[in-house]
Amino acid sequence: MKKVLWAVDAFAGEDSFHKKVLAALKAFDSSGDLEIEPVMLLLRDEIMAVDSVMKFEDYRSSAEKALESFLKKLKHPGLKAGRVIVSDRHSKRHAIRELSGLAQQEKFDMIAMATHARKGLGRFILGSFAETLLLVSTVPVFIVNPKSEFKKVKTILFPTDLTNASRNAFDQVIAYAQKQNAKVILFHQIPNPVEPLIGAGMNLLGGSYVPVRRFFDEEKALKTKDAEEWSKAAKEKKVKVEIHIELRTANIADNILKVAKKYQVSLISMASQVGEVESVLLGSITRQVIRAADCPVWAFHCKRMG
Repeated sequence: MKKVLWAVDAFAGEDSFHKKVLAALKAFDSSGDLEIEPVMLLLRDEIMAVDSVMKFEDYRSSAEKALESFLKKLKHPGLKAGRVIVSDRHSKRHAIRELSGLAQQEKFDMIAMATHARKGLGRFILGSFAETLLLVSTVPVFIVNPKSEFKKVKTILFPTDLTNASRNAFDQVIAYAQKQNAKVILFHQIPNPVEPLIGAGMNLLGGSYVPVRRFFDEEKALKTKDAEEWSKAAKEKKVKVEIHIELRTANIADNILKVAKKYQVSLISMASQVGEVESVLLGSITRQVIRAADCPVWAFHCKRMG
């Protein structure tokens, strides 16, 4: 983990809001080894639709000056000079793909950004921007919401369905945890077998009673075995992994947040996870966690990895 693309909006008008991202990155890598390059994306069509009087090149010049002024207020050993890039695409989704493509082409290890900005001329509307980026980015995304608190990363929560799709992300988290001397909480949630029966509205299994406790005990034994196999690689790197498996009793995102609070984690790392019984989708569960988490979220898109 060396290079970070920091998506900023110098027109947002809330320096403290963007400064939270930099503070979170400092906590993410307290060694100061990260190279952080601020990038401001201008959407030509969106800007011209709002302000057809001002010439776009004048607007771009204003953006460059605003970015330069914003960065002068910041101090970080790895902070690079910022740049403004322009997208001529007609949709925000395509523009975001361009940003993701830039990060991949220039071999950035991560894209960092805040979840939203409340005001500002030509703002990203970072809430929808960040959520769309999660869906399309081939590069891991580091998201900070306004409620996030920052401290040196000592405990990382990694929710997973224990399928091969998320194993690559887990290996990267372990490599990071080794560097940070951090502990990893490997969290898996077993779906309640009663829920699909009720949701299907069918008389499955011949109308017989579903033995939830027996199902849970058997599934827990199987999943614990899988989790222990995952943790072997971590132990070889001297990374402590604590396994936490429970039966689903609430919304998945709510349970992730509950476990994060229990272990007082300083970072949640998530990946797209697809299981046979239910899906933990990057586009839904991760968004819910990001909106409510008290710490930064490091998100991977497993289908685009490996």
